Amino acid sequence: MHQFKVAKLVRDKIAQNMIANENASYQVLNDKNFIHQLKKKILEEAKELVPVKDKEKMIKEIADLQEIINALIKALKSSKKEVKAKQREENKKSGSFKKRLYIEKIELDNKHPWLDYYLSHPKKYPKIKEKSN
Repeated sequence: MHQFKVAKLVRDKIAQNMIANENASYQVLNDKNFIHQLKKKILEEAKELVPVKDKEKMIKEIADLQEIINALIKALKSSKKEVKAKQREENKKSGSFKKRLYIEKIELDNKHPWLDYYLSHPKKYPKIKEKSN
């Protein structure tokens, strides 16, 4: 007999099948843990989307992400309407992705208001080493 650690949130029918047909141990999550696991599941599914090239497979992965987002909205006792309102608010403030702009690098002087932010997130925004002449 082989045992495998799964340790992740799975869709209801998959879990029911595992419980019924295999010797699976499980727990029903409380709200706090459910929300935490949904957030982890978003990352898991997003990572699965990155390497996909085929449109149909991408749509399937997007559908998986949407299912998790819908569950998270419900777990937070929110609504799609509330999320849509926040989306409009964010679009008004910061814009959307319609222009497809991709920033390669940015150069900031010592007085720039965003300098501390970039410096405090070195894994996300690694500093480019200055070229010596």
